[in-house]
Amino acid sequence: MLDHYFLNFALHLAVENEGKTSPNPSVGAVIARGSNLVSWGFHEKAGAPHAEIVALHRAAERARNSTLYCTLEPCAHHGKTGPCVEQIIASGVSRVVFGAVDENPLVGGRGMAALRKAGIQTDQIALRNIDEFYKPFFRTFKTMRPYLIAKVAMTANGIISPADRNSRWITNETSLSWVHQLRASCDAILVGADTVLLDRPSLTVRADGVERKPWRIILDSRFKLHPEDCSLLENDAPILLCGSRTAPANKEEGWKKYPVRVIRFDGIQDLMSTFYEMGLRKILVEGGQKIFTLFHVAGMVDEYALMIAPRLLTGKHFLNFLAGPEQSLAETDRYKVDQLLDLDGDFLMRVAAPQV
Repeated sequence: MLDHYFLNFALHLAVENEGKTSPNPSVGAVIARGSNLVSWGFHEKAGAPHAEIVALHRAAERARNSTLYCTLEPCAHHGKTGPCVEQIIASGVSRVVFGAVDENPLVGGRGMAALRKAGIQTDQIALRNIDEFYKPFFRTFKTMRPYLIAKVAMTANGIISPADRNSRWITNETSLSWVHQLRASCDAILVGADTVLLDRPSLTVRADGVERKPWRIILDSRFKLHPEDCSLLENDAPILLCGSRTAPANKEEGWKKYPVRVIRFDGIQDLMSTFYEMGLRKILVEGGQKIFTLFHVAGMVDEYALMIAPRLLTGKHFLNFLAGPEQSLAETDRYKVDQLLDLDGDFLMRVAAPQV
């Protein structure tokens, strides 16, 4: 079916540019006449022309009497750019097909209504892939905080760090490549100070053909991390150091000559609100146990990406994925699990947290 074909083409464009448009969603658009492709476009970054406008400009007069396909309902409000519907109406396209109704309260059906009022045939076709793609973006309007993904590499019996604390190679190279693609789709990667001290990570995106520099966030409530111990300073991707408002003022002094943004927070909700105000919409939490537990117990993890290696570890001096207070089974929820993905012998289990 042509409608599905071109919508999936538009989705491909959106996925290719995911992570570069926050706080806006990544959107793809295609213009076709019958089965013939006329033009295409995607939203490059916040403040730049939207996908529909890029496609229309590329098509020019060829857009007249054609069909515009876009992954998300065209906007009808003034933001950093003007309403897309005005230029769509002026272009002379005869039909608009989009995948997801925009749950942004500023849009929410207004774009579709404006197009239909102008006499343009407008159809919304729900596709599961498009709905899943925009789920994190829509979730932020309900929570008013970033969408959090907890990425956990662990053994089959739930261990993320063995007694020797060498957790770097629990999963395989294929899993590592998948993680870098996931990082590229996020606005920030968050770890605790202990992870920086013990593992000396870079937390950068290292994937062929992908140029992305998400924020590296260090949660260090007492500012115990010193610049000379911070491996993240070895490259130029941005760093956000987060400390408690009650931490001594002199604890920040050592960071002033480094390209690091330092913020203070009063609690986890305050911290998340600050991230949201910064325009961060999707954050990848990479641990360790204290950080996973903090966000899990606070009910702020929206999705768990559990990367399970076919290994079993024995002993007493290891770290499980979660700590926290003692619970009975009656106090826990059953989670919705996507189909397992085989990563060359490792298994990825994507788990959606229950939503309230």
